[in-house]
Amino acid sequence: MNKKSYIRTKKIRKQLSNSLIKYFKPHNKKVYVYYKKLWNRFSDTYWSWLTGFFEGEGCLRISRRNHSIYRNKEIRLFISQKDHKFLCKLKKQLQIGRVDKSNTIWSFNFSNKGAIKAFLERIQPFLNLKKRKEKVKLCLKILK
Repeated sequence: MNKKSYIRTKKIRKQLSNSLIKYFKPHNKKVYVYYKKLWNRFSDTYWSWLTGFFEGEGCLRISRRNHSIYRNKEIRLFISQKDHKFLCKLKKQLQIGRVDKSNTIWSFNFSNKGAIKAFLERIQPFLNLKKRKEKVKLCLKILK
């Protein structure tokens, strides 16, 4: 990638993030505080392990779609793998989300904005991947 295309890509990302910030409604503060307190009982070791697992198997999806019937705007967090028992245990521990099956892959996901903000703030210090750090920063900026 040459310097011009890199700068153009960076400008497009900045414009996109600014438009997304305007588009999303703020999260529910009560939900955010509830999950922040609930998840404080887990140790830093647990969160560093979960961060590594999220970096390897997880995904953050920011969607903004317009349909004739309804408008869909959401941030959704996914963790996918073939073993559904582990995902069910994770759902029980975090006390949020659902576990779904698509073909042979199981995924744990949730889209509550307050819970996602609490989750991302909790795992942010343990992130290693540069792209993942940028996406988490963007999501936290959107959920401000």
